[in-house]
Amino acid sequence: EEIILWWLSAYCITIHKSQGDTYRDEYTIWDWNIISKRNDPILQKLRYTAVSRSVDYEKLVYFK
Repeated sequence: EEIILWWLSAYCITIHKSQGDTYRDEYTIWDWNIISKRNDPILQKLRYTAVSRSVDYEKLVYFK
């Protein structure tokens, strides 16, 4: 019972794995400062994919 009291379940998913999925839950893009630094076409695609998976990115997506 003590383990269950302090247990925190979590998961993560890569940007590539999320392609084609749509999320209604809140999520955080942890490497946003890395993928948003340069104007590289590959990074632009990663940024688009990461943000566009949400049904409402202005309310549900957090950038770290």
